[in-house]
Amino acid sequence: IYVKAIKLKGNPKSVVAGAGATIQEVINFLHDPASGMDLRIPVIPDYTGMTVGGVASIGGVGPFTPFRGALIDNIISMKVVTNKGKVRKCSPTKNVDLFNAVRSGMGQFGIITEVRFP
Repeated sequence: IYVKAIKLKGNPKSVVAGAGATIQEVINFLHDPASGMDLRIPVIPDYTGMTVGGVASIGGVGPFTPFRGALIDNIISMKVVTNKGKVRKCSPTKNVDLFNAVRSGMGQFGIITEVRFP
């Protein structure tokens, strides 16, 4: 995926965003009056200028965190480049150790290239 690409995938729809897309770009993509699309991400961090990859690597807390958890609690899956240069898809059911380490791992366990969330 292109580092700033944002797309809808699956049914029910989920958002797949390149790690370089900002949270604000995702919000703008999901709420587009011209296309009639009006979707929301479950948790919006306090600062929407951060990239999706950056937010995923530090937690992503915001005003709705007490009610919906942090953004990392809502991630469905991620693509990560490991320290050995391999691209791995991880989720709560696939490469679980990597998934748990990368979420809020501040870049220590791999480089996030793509994030999928509801």
